[in-house]
Amino acid sequence: AVVPYLKDTAVRNLAAELLYRLGGDAAGAVEPYLRDDDQDVRKMAVDTLGLLRHKDATAAIVPLLHDPDPNVVTSAVEALGNIGSEAAVPRLIQVYEQEEYTRAVVAEALGKIKGEQATEFLSKSFERAIEDNADPLTLFGIIEALGAIGDEKAFSLLVGHLPNVKGKLRRMMLAAIVWIADKAHLSLDIPGAETEDLIDLLEDSDLRVRLNVVKVLLGIWGAWKTE
Repeated sequence: AVVPYLKDTAVRNLAAELLYRLGGDAAGAVEPYLRDDDQDVRKMAVDTLGLLRHKDATAAIVPLLHDPDPNVVTSAVEALGNIGSEAAVPRLIQVYEQEEYTRAVVAEALGKIKGEQATEFLSKSFERAIEDNADPLTLFGIIEALGAIGDEKAFSLLVGHLPNVKGKLRRMMLAAIVWIADKAHLSLDIPGAETEDLIDLLEDSDLRVRLNVVKVLLGIWGAWKTE
């Protein structure tokens, strides 16, 4: 009885919230609204399915990656990332290559899904974005995704490029490196990390990043004392 209210602009958000609270059982009832003529209804339906995180909804959402409305496309990408099905990875990669405006959000989705194919694509995309001097939004999205994946390969990739970047991009890369080092239990002795960079990271919004930076700085200062 709640699902039809997705078409009612006055109570649409409330209907989506109620469906979310109902859980996965509501997914099947929501799916027909992905094909509604109204783009706002399609977007609300895909947003709801993304919140429900029901893997069986993946196949129904994938066609919306080619929706004529960019907002619906973006919502579909985000929903597939939240659901986390590796079956969506090839189609997300396709959208990344075809629609430049989706690249940052696709990178974020792939970082949530993880898996070998997603990790390999993000790694290659990072290398290519650095070489091509891609727009910062895309690069930031890829770096955050590599940080979310958080494995040793992503760590090595970011550390290898750290000496060649400056400014906000360097700060974001270093934050991801510190995050991965803690998550994957890697050494906090980070090659190419300048003390000034680390001190700047003490203002990062993420508490775990700040705590890990403190560990790195204590290690540096400890080494100075023993010299």
